Amino acid sequence: MITSLSNHTRRWAAVAMAAVLLAMPWWLPKRTGERQLRFGFSVWPGVEAAAIMRGASGLSGGKMRLMEAQWSSAITRAFDNEMIDVAALGLDGVLRLRDRGERLRVVRVLDVSQEADAIVARRGVESMVELKGKRVGVDMAGTGGALLAASVKHEGMTLSQVNTVQMSQSEMAEALDAGVVDAVVVSEPWLTLVLTDGCHVVSNPARIGMPIVRVLVVRQGAMEEHHHELAALVSVWDGPPPSPGQADWNEVLRREGLSAEQYQECLKRVVAQDRQANREWLSGESPKLEALARQWEGVMHDAGILTSPALPLDPWLDDQFIKAEVAP
Repeated sequence: MITSLSNHTRRWAAVAMAAVLLAMPWWLPKRTGERQLRFGFSVWPGVEAAAIMRGASGLSGGKMRLMEAQWSSAITRAFDNEMIDVAALGLDGVLRLRDRGERLRVVRVLDVSQEADAIVARRGVESMVELKGKRVGVDMAGTGGALLAASVKHEGMTLSQVNTVQMSQSEMAEALDAGVVDAVVVSEPWLTLVLTDGCHVVSNPARIGMPIVRVLVVRQGAMEEHHHELAALVSVWDGPPPSPGQADWNEVLRREGLSAEQYQECLKRVVAQDRQANREWLSGESPKLEALARQWEGVMHDAGILTSPALPLDPWLDDQFIKAEVAP
């Protein structure tokens, strides 16, 4: 098992390097002509399939460029460093960016995870409380850091009561199998890979009553410059879920590192959000996303992940593309 997982890790390292190479032209002087909209996303079933199988890079006459990274924290950094204009991120990533003073707009909620993100422990650790003093593998700069903070708080614990070991998602299955850590904070598709050999879930968003949502977030300066491309991108998630036989189906499976059966089971834990649901998340005097953000903001600030006790009150939810019955 360790050997196969080591190969898996090396494969994803190659993917990460490819993403860096893909990004390099963005750092060069701008060529004459209209600039492409740069869309970044990490490996996540609810995003990757739509972006690849529905041809997001070819929308709006090819005026969009895709960047894929292995984990969500890399996309957050890319957004923060102005390497991308729009990103698929967890709500925690949006809160981190706002905490740093980024001016941005959330234009769509993509999906909701109640069970597709989890804390998974080895045999012998039966609960979160039993993780006191144990080693927990986690990417603290990503969604895993926020989930761990919320989970320990739910049990009346603090982050200081567990020994966090910084690692990427692709390293977690091997680390857990080898006993390097006692538990990991992991998201799909890697969650499917670690739930073997007696490993089991000790916490997830459903258990703590705080769903994890992933959203489409846009740099404020790109809202007008790329209005048409953004409208087209928002509409990518209006289609039906991916299914076998569609173009690029095998490519998605290869990228996710799962079999067709594993991938379809994985998708059942990711609840896509249609336009009607998005109106509830983004519109009105009391948008659902605003209320959920305040919950996560409190947890993340108490854990020292956010520095400001209260995030700016400037508008950050934008439903203009969702309100349109048919995307332009």
